[in-house]
Amino acid sequence: MTNSQERIERSLKKRYRAESRFRWYGRIGVLFAITFLLVLFTDIFSKGIGAFRTTSIELNLTYDQELVGITDIHDESQWILGDWDSLVKAALRERFPEVTDRKEKRALYALVSSAAGYDLRDRLRANPDLLGQTETLW
Repeated sequence: MTNSQERIERSLKKRYRAESRFRWYGRIGVLFAITFLLVLFTDIFSKGIGAFRTTSIELNLTYDQELVGITDIHDESQWILGDWDSLVKAALRERFPEVTDRKEKRALYALVSSAAGYDLRDRLRANPDLLGQTETLW
């Protein structure tokens, strides 16, 4: 073999080793990225799993005009400014009279959707005969 041919073979061996190392670095990088993606998705899923659970509570809800703060059901501004959440809170306090501490009441009120008051407003608007009536809802 000639001197130049030996040099070429040595440089080729060196190049093949470098290429092999580069491939392994790529594989390790992809594995590292997949691991972080799995950790990220696991974290997102574990924090969001609570959104898939629901709690249903049977409440006897009274559509009390004074509690909401409406004097005239035909006045649009009173519909907008009414305290509709107070209906839900009053029903919860009636259903769970043992809850008296402020912190416990907050936890109790947090069980109900923040849109519950608006849902009740829409129910009453659709059926004004419910005013002053008691209705059992879940």
